[in-house]
Amino acid sequence: MREAVLFHRCRKALGLSQPAIARALLIASDRTVRRWEQDELAVAGPAWVALAYLLRENNEMALANKVAEVVQQRRMEMY
Repeated sequence: MREAVLFHRCRKALGLSQPAIARALLIASDRTVRRWEQDELAVAGPAWVALAYLLRENNEMALANKVAEVVQQRRMEMY
């Protein structure tokens, strides 16, 4: 699954609008979220980590696990 699609699904599962998820993730502009979901910009690593936390807090474990896989994959790419 493409990261943009995964991020969008996670946001929808949390029931948050683009401006609301931007605030929840401490992102300065919801424009960034739009660019992430349109696959114009890679989702920032710290945003993935915070998103996984939000998902776990909302018992969205399957999506949280998928996000954790993205984080792990990114870590592997760094080394």
